[in-house]
Amino acid sequence: RLVEEAARRHDRSIMVACAVMMGFVDINTLPSDQPLHQVQNASLPPAFVRAYEQISLDVGVGGHGLRKWAHHADAAYVGQWALTVQSATEVSGECHYPVLNQVVEAAAAAAPYTDSMVIVSDLRGAWDRCVVTSQRAIGFGLKSHNSKVAALGDWLERTDADVGRIIEMPAKAQREISASVVALEVYDFKCMLNASEDWDSVRRKVNYQACSGPQAGRWTQVVPWDRHGHLNMTNTAYLVAFCRRYRLERPRRLRGRRLEGAEGFAMGFDGDYDECDDPKRQWAKSLVHHTIVDALTRFLKDCGMVEVKKEYKYWDPARVGKDGSRRVPDVTCVNPNTGTEYVLDARIYWNSMSNGPTGYTAYRHEGWGAEHGEAEKNSSWGEAIARRQEESVHNVQFVPFSLEAGGVWGPAAKKFFKQCASQADNQDRDVDLYHWSSAKFESTWRDTISVLVARGRAQVGVHSAKSDWSRRILDFAYMDYDDQAAHHE
Repeated sequence: RLVEEAARRHDRSIMVACAVMMGFVDINTLPSDQPLHQVQNASLPPAFVRAYEQISLDVGVGGHGLRKWAHHADAAYVGQWALTVQSATEVSGECHYPVLNQVVEAAAAAAPYTDSMVIVSDLRGAWDRCVVTSQRAIGFGLKSHNSKVAALGDWLERTDADVGRIIEMPAKAQREISASVVALEVYDFKCMLNASEDWDSVRRKVNYQACSGPQAGRWTQVVPWDRHGHLNMTNTAYLVAFCRRYRLERPRRLRGRRLEGAEGFAMGFDGDYDECDDPKRQWAKSLVHHTIVDALTRFLKDCGMVEVKKEYKYWDPARVGKDGSRRVPDVTCVNPNTGTEYVLDARIYWNSMSNGPTGYTAYRHEGWGAEHGEAEKNSSWGEAIARRQEESVHNVQFVPFSLEAGGVWGPAAKKFFKQCASQADNQDRDVDLYHWSSAKFESTWRDTISVLVARGRAQVGVHSAKSDWSRRILDFAYMDYDDQAAHHE
């Protein structure tokens, strides 16, 4: 009741501020005396307004984490009440502030509340709306997208949907209720994608699937503190990665050439051809692949693996130039505890928006591209692994470390990364080795790989624009994607 309008204005202001910060709106074109929350959609690019439905989703479900707090206001209110009542009540059941129990008992009584305090109707109204929200999500068969919320209906079962039992709410009550809000937001967004009749609707749906999942968007949340720059993203790289994630056209100075149709009209969406089908971008893609291999080499060493070698040319006993099945792995290492030799070959799937047979028409679900890459690698490496196993006294295990340009990991990559991280000596924060604000070991490395993929994706697109340097030299005076501190040790 008190913060409803404030939350709405806050959400609107955040949307407009995002558009301004990312360069989609020139703030100088807006009235100087106009608050951000009064800026209407007509003043914003239609493509950005459409994309903001995805941007406002949580990072783990394909968004940018700019939550619409008006949607979570009831969950926050009920959560604060639950926390207050729980913290004020002793194990014996005695409450230090009896007025809390009076309000809860009054809210649990049957309506109307005309003779009660206003706070009673506030609590009951927020509670009832939260119950309806969770029941609606459960009715649609939705699942929780929060790994710490096992099921959307747990809090309803604990309290039997009775506000009088609010003290029995889970410890993180707001999180439990907000999980239903997020699930419905994702459901509504997917319904909107499925119902869209826009010319680009199929690719937009695939693009969303290709950047969903908890790993794909970690680059949006990192704090660039490390002195080597592995977590740093320049303004240009961030902007291009942002545009590709939410299917927005890049600024003109960062656009490559477009294919022209029979009548001279531009074909396809900005950036799709650069990233997926342009044969001139293979070298730029190779550079991105090399950065991932370098990162994996550092990661394996930090995890305590031994005999870590990068691009071991003579690993395969097959004769050079005579056997087409001969392979050179990206990284090899040995587990000092088991003696298992791991053979890694990294792959990045760039074709989610391609017109080819393994492009958007073949993409079926989140992670399909990474799984497709794994299957190809397993098929092409079978003979080489068998030859190596014949000469080795230890177990030889092949790991197709398959990623997607959108940041999604393949199953084998997830499993191997988790296995390696679990045996690292230092699992917790290390302020001496890293930084006072550093995350845990595993989180830091997940962030690092996510940043490298996002930065590489931006670099491929920018290289296409750079090939048109002569007539854009003034714009490229401000180019920062090649910042040495952000790309090299």
